[in-house]
Amino acid sequence: IVVFLEIRSMNYVVFVFAIIMLITGIVALVRPMVIYRFIDACSHSLKLHIFAVLIRLFLGAALIIAAKNSTFPTALEVSGWLILLAGIALAVIGRKKFMELVKWALSLIPQYSRAIGLFAILFSGLLGYSVL
Repeated sequence: IVVFLEIRSMNYVVFVFAIIMLITGIVALVRPMVIYRFIDACSHSLKLHIFAVLIRLFLGAALIIAAKNSTFPTALEVSGWLILLAGIALAVIGRKKFMELVKWALSLIPQYSRAIGLFAILFSGLLGYSVL
């Protein structure tokens, strides 16, 4: 029973993340500079670095756990491992490299924001549908 509750709880976590990703994707399509300004304003903050690491570790683990009870278990598990590894990589690279990575990512927003937004919307749909 405890394992079932943990898996169901992770399904809710993944579903809530899918909703947040959907909203972010829509904003990236419609008003990409809103996201740009927000990330740029936080780019030198230690809190952003910590948040980026922790959210990836938590979401990666949630996807791996929720994969067992999902419509697309392989897709969720692979995504979970990739996101978890990204969180570990962000933790290991240090502050200076993290800030350089954020600066590089910000340089992509003007040109690729709509493609990124579309990907976010599609991926959020996959996540949401697979855990319902």
